[in-house]
Amino acid sequence: SLRMIELALLQCRKRKAVEVEDFDLAHRLKQREPAATLRLTAARRACLASKDAPAAVKEADQEDRKRLRSPEEEELQAVKRQKQEAVEQEDFARASELRRRELELERRSRGDDAQAAAAALQLLGEASPEDLLKSIDPGVAECAGGGQEVWEAVSADLQVAAAAS
Repeated sequence: SLRMIELALLQCRKRKAVEVEDFDLAHRLKQREPAATLRLTAARRACLASKDAPAAVKEADQEDRKRLRSPEEEELQAVKRQKQEAVEQEDFARASELRRRELELERRSRGDDAQAAAAALQLLGEASPEDLLKSIDPGVAECAGGGQEVWEAVSADLQVAAAAS
């Protein structure tokens, strides 16, 4: 849950930095995303490997991800290209719509599921932003300021993920 919050915080803070044209901060945040994604993937693997996860569920999950990976990766690349084209054409409404789709596809490719997002959302509701910042990667916490608006965006992103089946 904490790793999902960490990654959502990075992505929301990066979007906010772009909105206010703080491109240096946006770049620093973007550079931190791969490591945060790896931490999330490692946490998810550890959860799946726990004794609580039956072997059949783990096997089915791996098979589903293998089958879905190629079409989703292709769609993700197409969405990224379309988003870039929309930005170049200054069609920012379309670019924003494509960005939401891109985030959805990225979440799926990382294997985030609705239950984990719901748990992250619950943690977000129970802990203060200050406590959460103390618990995440220090480099992420250092860049993650931005006030209540960013935390509301994190909550909204997690709500979308929690609603996805």
